[in-house]
Parts: sequence; structure tokens; C-alpha cells
Amino acid sequence: MTGSDPVRRLNEKAMLRGWTFTCDRALHFDAPKLAEIRTLWESRSAPGKIPARAEFSARDLLRVLPFLMIVELVHAGDRVRFRYRYVGTQMATTIGEMTGQFLDEALPEPSLERTTACYLVTVEARAPLRFLTHFSLNAIIYRSAEFLSLPLATDGTTVDMVMTVTHFRTTP
Repeated sequence: MTGSDPVRRLNEKAMLRGWTFTCDRALHFDAPKLAEIRTLWESRSAPGKIPARAEFSARDLLRVLPFLMIVELVHAGDRVRFRYRYVGTQMATTIGEMTGQFLDEALPEPSLERTTACYLVTVEARAPLRFLTHFSLNAIIYRSAEFLSLPLATDGTTVDMVMTVTHFRTTP
């Protein structure tokens, strides 16, 4: 894998591993709700500042709450773990209720490695990212999805959470 761009590195890794997603910075969404949340995130950010979770009320996110997930970064020695802080009702119905659980406790391989890579690229890129994927977890391989991944920083600088909003499409 080449280059210093984390998005490019992730896409190269995904291709090598046969992962069924792509990541991009273009942020041209098929689902209007994703564009709305990206605009909301941008309205809460400033040059050199990443918005905090506290800057988004439930009212702000009401339209997407069922499709929202928030994970927090937990530093454990020399590694980072991700813990689900919030899993919306539609996400819980689709992938299981995981609020309060760490990814490495909740997800089997290879889903764990793919999901962790998506969160890590969002942390490293420090910017909104768009993913297109064929959703698969355990025996669920019947949907495609577009999702928005957004970094959050309590102090405005250090990414300590990632918020995602997913739009599912049924695949024939």
C-alpha cells in the first residue's frame, strides 16, 4: 500500500482483502438525510476545529436517530479500542444491540477488522467520509448501504468519538 492518504490506503487494503466497500471524501450522497447530517456537522465545525458530540442535540439528529451509531475511542495501553456509546433502533434491529459493548466483544471476524478500519480512517482523516458497502454481518448479506462517518472531538482537536449514519438499500 502506498501514499500517505488514509482514504487511499484503506481502499487499497479493502481491495487486497476482498472487502466489499469503498470510501471517499467526495461526499456526494444518494440519501438526502446523509447530506443533511454532513451539512449539520460542517455548521458545527470551524477551521481547525472538529465538533464535539455535545454540539448535537437529539432534536438535531431526530430524523436519523434510528440509523445513528456513536463509538468512543478507548485507549488501552498501546492500542485503541472502540466502544459503542449509542446504537439506533434500526441499527440494533439490523446488526444487534451493542450499546456499551466494545467492537472486539460484539463483532466476529472478518467484520471486526473491516469495521475497525473504517473507524480508524475516520479518526486519521479528521473529516467526514462516505462509504458504499454491501452490508454483511454473520448471515446478513442482503443489503447495500451508504453511510456517513464523522469524527467528533470533545476538545475540538483530538478525535475521541466517531458518529455514523447509515442508509440501507435492499439488494435483490
